[in-house]
Amino acid sequence: MIEAEAKRIVDFALNVSPDKPLIVHCTAGICRSGAVGQVLNDYVNRHLHKNDEDYCRFIREHFHIQPNVHVRRLLLEEIDRRIKEEIS
Repeated sequence: MIEAEAKRIVDFALNVSPDKPLIVHCTAGICRSGAVGQVLNDYVNRHLHKNDEDYCRFIREHFHIQPNVHVRRLLLEEIDRRIKEEIS
């Protein structure tokens, strides 16, 4: 994954209507897509929508995720950049 892909993922996630589910998947779903799911769960459900029920359900149902640290870092950097833009 590169920075541009992280940006596209965050762009896509932010354009999904809050009343629609966002599903992230791949064959195994525990490394790269797991990192995407974890980061988006935290950002969308905790930061944007304050949806503790969905946030906790994701954690409970996906305890086995072993997120790819590179993917996680790129996504967190993109989200951090956006939060800083919101503040300024």
